[in-house]
Amino acid sequence: MRSFDEIKHLPQFPGIYGFKGPNDIKDNYSYIGLSNKLRERVSQHLLKRESSVATVATAISLNPDKIAECHWWIHESFGAREYLEAAELIAFERFNPTLVSRGSPSTKALDISNNEDFKKQMEKLFSNVPSGYIKFYDLSWAVNKIKQLENEILELKKVISDKEK
Repeated sequence: MRSFDEIKHLPQFPGIYGFKGPNDIKDNYSYIGLSNKLRERVSQHLLKRESSVATVATAISLNPDKIAECHWWIHESFGAREYLEAAELIAFERFNPTLVSRGSPSTKALDISNNEDFKKQMEKLFSNVPSGYIKFYDLSWAVNKIKQLENEILELKKVISDKEK
C-alpha cells in the first residue's frame, strides 16, 4: 500500500499528468491524462479510485497501488480546454503510455495538435524536466531506506571508533 499524502502538493492548475510505475524507466509512463485541476483529478485516481483509462484492446482500471510517481506539465495555453486536449494528444505520441484517458478530443483540439508551432512548443515542454513531480512511497521503499540508514550509521560508528583510537 502506498502513501498518497503528497497529493496535497499538486497544483490546482490545468495540466497534463503522467503516472509512472515503480519499474518504469525515464520517459516511460503507465498513464497519461489531462485535467483542468491537477490535484483534484490525481486525487480521484489515487484516493477515490475513480478512473477512466483505456488500452487499444479493452478498457481496464488503473491500480493506484502500482503508481510510484506522478509527473505533470503546465503551460500558459492550457487554460483553454482545446489546447489542453491538443497537448494531451502530443503527449500520447511522445510518451506512448500503456494506458490513456478515454476522452474524445474536440475537432479544434485535433487541428491545434497538428499546428507545427504548437507541436514544437509541446515537444519542447515534454522533452524537458516536468513542471513538477511527486513520489509515492510504499513499505518496500521504507524497508530499503531503513537498511540504507542502518549502513550509514554503521559507517559513522566506524569512523568515530577509528578516531577514538
